[in-house]
Amino acid sequence: MKINDAFNSLIVRSAAATIFATGLAAGVSSARGAGGDVTISNGGLSVTFNLAWGAAVVGISNRNVDNGLNIVDAHDVGRLLQEDQFLYQYVDGSQQLMVNPVQAGASGGYPYYQHPNGSSFPEIGSPVVRWSANANQFNAVIAPLDYNAGTPTAWDYVESVEITPQGVANFSYTCYSHQSEAYLMGTEIPTLYTDRTDAFMYPTSNGSVHTIAGSPIWPQPAITSYGWIANIDRQDNLGVFYTTPVGFPEVFGTFPDASVLGTGAAQLPLGKTKVSPVLIARPSEVFSNEFSVLVATQQLGPALISQQEPAKFATTASTITNGVFSANAAAYGAPPGYSSVGGNPVNPTAWITYGNSGVNGPDTGFYGSDSYEPFAPSSPAGVGDFAFMQWRGAFIAQAVGTVAGQSYTLTFDAAARSGDSSAVLEVILTNATKGSQIVTLKPTITDTGFIPFFLNFTAASGSSNIEFLNNSPAGVDDTVDVSNVSLVAVSDPATLGLLASGGLALLLAGRRPASMAAP
Repeated sequence: MKINDAFNSLIVRSAAATIFATGLAAGVSSARGAGGDVTISNGGLSVTFNLAWGAAVVGISNRNVDNGLNIVDAHDVGRLLQEDQFLYQYVDGSQQLMVNPVQAGASGGYPYYQHPNGSSFPEIGSPVVRWSANANQFNAVIAPLDYNAGTPTAWDYVESVEITPQGVANFSYTCYSHQSEAYLMGTEIPTLYTDRTDAFMYPTSNGSVHTIAGSPIWPQPAITSYGWIANIDRQDNLGVFYTTPVGFPEVFGTFPDASVLGTGAAQLPLGKTKVSPVLIARPSEVFSNEFSVLVATQQLGPALISQQEPAKFATTASTITNGVFSANAAAYGAPPGYSSVGGNPVNPTAWITYGNSGVNGPDTGFYGSDSYEPFAPSSPAGVGDFAFMQWRGAFIAQAVGTVAGQSYTLTFDAAARSGDSSAVLEVILTNATKGSQIVTLKPTITDTGFIPFFLNFTAASGSSNIEFLNNSPAGVDDTVDVSNVSLVAVSDPATLGLLASGGLALLLAGRRPASMAAP
């Protein structure tokens, strides 16, 4: 997957806001400052993202507070403001970390708060599949890598950030799980590492503001969130304040001896705050969180952050059944995987098929030691089992229950068989009787690997039909592939900032105003 370089070397200026983007070659992993930074700003508050590190946040500053000093720790990709999950399973009676999808990505397994002094850190950034920005908005789709192995995971992250005229950054993350198994999951919403941190502030149950100074050592006893927390640099009289979901446990503290990297390393101690709920992550679920961030003085910050809308964290189950096509994959024992051929099932569980369609993937009965996937793209990384549709007119479809007038987001990963560069996939959404077409999409797919796509629509009836159709040129033996299909109801699809290619527009709307401007 290649990084969209449409904004490379771009500088767009307006009277009140500026966006900066430095050049970044596709696929390049670099240290911050070596290329790939994108900064959005309202003229006061600025947020900087690094495309080489999975569009993670490497800087948050306010030019009106201590001349725009940034205290977000950007000297270790594990310390950036980013989305990540910790997925555990019990193996031989003990809980073991199995997968750790991280926005910045990694390879080498170094602890988050350590850094080899003066040496290159052997990490690679998670691919940014698509991104877009204007003066005060940034949006990206990320294919997160596993932190420990540096390999693709069965997750997609959507990141959307908007800076309001009042100087508040509204963050929205939507995380799509395509795991075929359930995991015990710890998710961080968010974790913030900051340099020069010697105090923390948070509200109490009676509404008063409590300050813990003296660089308290990590981890301090967990507290209950009453709406926000802040990392404070008392020497420079600034703090990074962010909203947190009420009722969740918060943990904070400092690492006074944490090592930092080379030239330009910021000052210790390193501070850390996090909110990390633990839950069961089931296949095809969607996890979303929204929170607000501002930079202010210790004196004004508490009042400003208290006026922001509470942070939100939600889990939504997909209404698609067998979106990863593994439910009866083992029954596909006859290669190359056509349905109803050689004793293979008539259809993948919960789907109907037409034409030369079927299932490939590691759970099929014919996959074997040679990893036989005849209809796969050249690199099927990040996807397990998948449905294929060979020749024009072949399709798979599923009818799902919907609510008329309700907004939904359909997500899926799509590709073409290796060598089928002219393959065309069409996605068609209709009511259950196909008498009323809702929307169609022809995403731009490749034969090199699976790419995530997103489609928003409003249901027209109590049931909707989702169809993936091979619309390749007539008479050409082209195959299209689909996996990781998910459908969830959304309260405000515009806030997801979903990006897609092939004609689907970027959707992003302001989430909320703030009644007081940040200093």
